[in-house]
Amino acid sequence: MNSTVFIAGANEAFVLKLTTLLEREGYEILGTADSGAETIRHCREAVPDVLILTQRLRGTNGLDTAEILREVTQCVVLLDHEMLGGRADEVVYLQMPVLPQILLNTVEILSKVGTRFHTLQSRITTLEANLKDQRTISRAKGKIMQVFSVTEEDAHAFLQKIAMNRRIRLTEAAEAVLSDYK
Repeated sequence: MNSTVFIAGANEAFVLKLTTLLEREGYEILGTADSGAETIRHCREAVPDVLILTQRLRGTNGLDTAEILREVTQCVVLLDHEMLGGRADEVVYLQMPVLPQILLNTVEILSKVGTRFHTLQSRITTLEANLKDQRTISRAKGKIMQVFSVTEEDAHAFLQKIAMNRRIRLTEAAEAVLSDYK
């Protein structure tokens, strides 16, 4: 799958050059915009792997737009003619004019970082869900041990039996026990 890119800039000719360059290298361009508001709307809908924007946008600036879109994409390239100081620490900053190969290398690296970020984010979500399930099971075992004065192994076996008899997940059995013995 090709990486997706969204490009935002007030200079239409420059945006067209970037679009042509990136398409020629195999990137899928999700769209372009010349304003911050339009960029935000499109990126929230399309969620690009990489966002490239210039500091000068109609209605706002590139850095403010990038900060708003941090929740959508972690991979942002900001292009400008001047240094922005400490405010640009959450984006990859390239000073214009930028060499095409430097821009392409940056987009390639960010694309790979973005893919890795999404993979790790997905794994974290799975681990958080597993941890929540384990806590529910532990609480249910504790309740069974308290109510029936049994060992942890017997409480676990009891939960497994409920899950098998009802053909439900162990976590669902634990939730049922916790609900029944409040």
